[in-house]
Amino acid sequence: MSGLISTSPIPEVIDRIEEHGGVVFDRVTACLDPLGGASLAQKMGFSRIAVPISDPDRAEIIRTNNPDALLFGVHMSGITENGAQRIVAVSDPVTGCASKIVGMLAGKKASLQVGAIIPIFALTLRGKDLIMKWILEANEKFSPIPFRLPVVCNRQPEPLI
Repeated sequence: MSGLISTSPIPEVIDRIEEHGGVVFDRVTACLDPLGGASLAQKMGFSRIAVPISDPDRAEIIRTNNPDALLFGVHMSGITENGAQRIVAVSDPVTGCASKIVGMLAGKKASLQVGAIIPIFALTLRGKDLIMKWILEANEKFSPIPFRLPVVCNRQPEPLI
């Protein structure tokens, strides 16, 4: 869900999530807390943890504390160059959003890119595996043509920031 930056608790929704085996990190606030969520998942014994990240400080902490977690860099529009370098260093896949610097840095490191308007870059083998599984299961048509990455499209968000 692009652009989700805050949540509020809706008891019926929380109950339904839990009825279906899901875990809500904080029933009172329903806050978005990647660090807390990753820590809770680890404490609960989960071995396959995936975390959407947009904050470089939290991303590095999660990577240090959960080296096997799959970190997906999201919401990169407006990130600083330093922040982009740090996110690209620890992410498995990362979305370029409207960030010129993420597109440039991730494009140089990536082994796979899907999409050109809002590109997603595979930065690790696990990121590439995730994207390839999505491609295999999608009902979309794909054209695998080798290009030098990043592939830039003239329909990207303007301006890239």
